[in-house]
This record gives sequence, C-alpha cells and structure tokens, in this order.
Amino acid sequence: MSQPLETPFDDMYICGVSQIRDDAWGRFKHQGLPSRKLESWRYTDLKTALRNVYPLGSRVKYDSFPPREHESHRLVIIDGFFHPELSDLNDLPQGVRCLNIKSFLADQDNEARYDAHAILQKKQEPSIDLNTALLQEGVAVIIDQGVSVAKPIELLLIFSNSNFSFTRNIIHLHQGASARFIETVKDTTLTGKQFNHLLLANVESNARLDLGSNLSGQADQTIGALSVLLSLAENSQFSSFSLVGIRGFIRRQIYANLAKKNAKIHLSGVTLSKSDDHIDTTIEIDHLAENSTSIENFRSILSDRSSVVFQGKIIVRSEAQHTSGQMTSKAILLSDNSTMYSKPELEIMADDVKCSHGSTIGQLDKDQLFYLMARGLSLQEATNLLIESFASDPILNIEDDYFKSFFHGRLIELLASGAPA
Repeated sequence: MSQPLETPFDDMYICGVSQIRDDAWGRFKHQGLPSRKLESWRYTDLKTALRNVYPLGSRVKYDSFPPREHESHRLVIIDGFFHPELSDLNDLPQGVRCLNIKSFLADQDNEARYDAHAILQKKQEPSIDLNTALLQEGVAVIIDQGVSVAKPIELLLIFSNSNFSFTRNIIHLHQGASARFIETVKDTTLTGKQFNHLLLANVESNARLDLGSNLSGQADQTIGALSVLLSLAENSQFSSFSLVGIRGFIRRQIYANLAKKNAKIHLSGVTLSKSDDHIDTTIEIDHLAENSTSIENFRSILSDRSSVVFQGKIIVRSEAQHTSGQMTSKAILLSDNSTMYSKPELEIMADDVKCSHGSTIGQLDKDQLFYLMARGLSLQEATNLLIESFASDPILNIEDDYFKSFFHGRLIELLASGAPA
C-alpha cells in the first residue's frame, strides 16, 4: 500500500473530502499498519498479518436477495458497495432517512455530516485513518427528532470475494429519537477476506441507540478490523451486544465519548474462537461529564490453538464527578494450547467516582462435566451446556427482548455446529 488506490469514491474529492482523505493518508503513511510497537496493539500485530494484501474489491451485480434471518428494515452492503436494489429503502418509516455515504458527505447543509467529522477527528488511529483514506461506500442513517423506530434496522455487510473492502456506516439519532440496529457481518468466502469497516454513531440528547452485532464466517484466512466511534450527549443511552463467531484474524475496537452529563453506555459480548483464530476486542470509554455511567461485560470461550484479547480502558476526566464505571471480562480455555490476553485499565482523574474492573480466566469444571455425562449427555453436549450457561450472563442482561431471543438462538446454533469445541 504505497499510495491511495483508485476507488469509485474518488468522485467525492469535493466539499473538503479531498483534504480529509489526504490528511488521513498522510497520518497513516507516517505510522504505517499497527504493530506490537503500539501499546493498544501490543497483542495484535496487524502489520505482520497483512503481509499479503488482497486487491481492492469492485462492484458486482447481484440479482437475488440474501436470505433473511430476522424481521428488519435491511440495508445491504456487499464487498464494500451499497446495493439499494437489495435494500428496504421504500419500507423505511417516516422520519428515517438512508443516504449513500457519497450523498451524505456531499450535502454541505447536512449538520449530521459535520458532527460525524468532528467525532472522527477526536480519534486518530492508524486503522481508522486507513479506512478514511481508502473508503469505498456505505450508508448513513439519520433518524429525526423524537422518532421511535419500532422494527430493527439491519446493516448487512456480506463479504463474498477474496479482496480488500473499506466500508463505513454512519448512524445519527437526533434529540429524543430511539432505534435498534442489527449489524450483521457475514464472511461467505471459502478462501478468506480482508476488510476494514467503521461504524460511526452520534446519539443526541435524550436519544437511545441499541446495537446488536452478529459476526460469522468460516474462512480462517480472513483478516478484519471493525471500529466503532461513538459520541453520547446529555441523558442519552447506548447499549451494544456482540456475538463473535467469525473465523480468522479479527480486531473489533470501540471508542466512546460520554460527552455530556447523565450519558449511559452498556457494552457486552461473547466471543467463540477455535483453530488458529485470533480475536481482539479493545474498548476505550472516555467519561467527559458528570453523572455518566459505563458497564462492560464480556465472555470468551477458546479452544484449539486460538488466542483472544480483551483490552478495556475506562478514562474519567477531572470534570466527570459522580461517574460509575464497571468492567468485567471472563474467559474459559477449552485447550491447553489456547491463550487469553486480558488487560483492564482505569485512568481516573476525578475524586468522587465508583469504578471497578475484574478479569478471570479458567477451565470448565471437570466435576460438572462428569455429572452431566453420568446422566447420559455426550462430552460435546455436556461441554455445550456449560458453555451456554457461562455465556448466558451478558445475553440475559440484554434489555431488548428481541435481541435477547435472537442472540441466544444464534449462540445455540454456533454451539450445535461445533464452535468452538
């Protein structure tokens, strides 16, 4: 990657986009691909993983709709390109607008465009800069003031070819709005995929955004970076659950600014890894105002020679008094050859806060396995039952009943298919 590649996004070198892309490319060239030299990437060497880079993807026409997994307003992105003909644009309720990312960035009168850029500028990180420099397509979903969307909106990202895709989705909830989004990342290749995806969300005052992320795929050569940039205003709420069942070398990073008072964020997830998978979850929550709350609750199940990373950092600024922050990471190792890296951190500059973090790593209880097998279950069935019980805590704490039911069912499907044991 010695220079930016020609993409269909190049016609957006207008309205200041050219300078944004050039600045991002300049920063990326200075730092290069993330490696262990960066503290936040010390366990995940993306530079080494990307020794062989796939060519940039191109638009392919699809005549059939991908099968539906749930009832939703679906927006389809395949190999880096938005497909309006496969999306439910005509089904979106009043007060919900969906724009191709090109149209979103070209509209100089769109305040959400400038808010998104402001959030982007607050976190300059090599993989995010690379996404900005080589961005292909994506969608922006804007929900008007006071609008409550009843049915979930699905952001469906399908990777069907062995190439490199750079995508970005933007969610903007105006004051008092509420919505649920399902982010589906599905790798359907057999030989692997490379992708860099960014989800940028702005939640205005008294608004609520719920996000469920479902990552799946069986190609062990897949290399992917998924970033979430988030800004929460006064009295706003954001909750997210992720089920990571995708194979390969994957980094999912979340950077959230609780910018105003009484902002609340709840992040949780379950990771299943096997074979030589490397799955990294990195989170940074920045409390910038008083009375803000953050909760992080993650579970990991590792087998074979896989490795999983959990890095969680809670920052409490001096002005963020009366902050509450809780972070928990628990892992079960099903193999002596699997490796769990856990690095929870607290950086507190205020004196009236309530913050804690905890991390545990262990194995399945052999007595419990023996008890279940003595009652007629096979080793696989007994293992799956204990894994389901272990993973149930973050799932049962999902507030949205639809998400809770969907992700519990999805976990059962993954376990029945032999993942991760």
